[in-house]
Amino acid sequence: MPAKSKKPEGIRIRLNGLRTTAELRAMLHEAIDRLDDMAVTHIRGANLYLTPADRNGSPVRPLDATRRRITEFTIEGPYRSAADEHGL
Repeated sequence: MPAKSKKPEGIRIRLNGLRTTAELRAMLHEAIDRLDDMAVTHIRGANLYLTPADRNGSPVRPLDATRRRITEFTIEGPYRSAADEHGL
């Protein structure tokens, strides 16, 4: 049986508190700035778990167009502009 490969070590980034999406965006930018400060230049995979809530902090359940609960979605990569695609 082949040896089990060791799981790569990661960095846990905690974003505490009830926040608006605008505040979350700012906190995520701050987290990336801190990674830059640590000379981290690339990321191999990342997971973000959150609990959607209303303004009072009560959990809410986002639904798709067919009224099914949305429990996950994947962003494959950043938007690439035409200039990026053509090396401009």
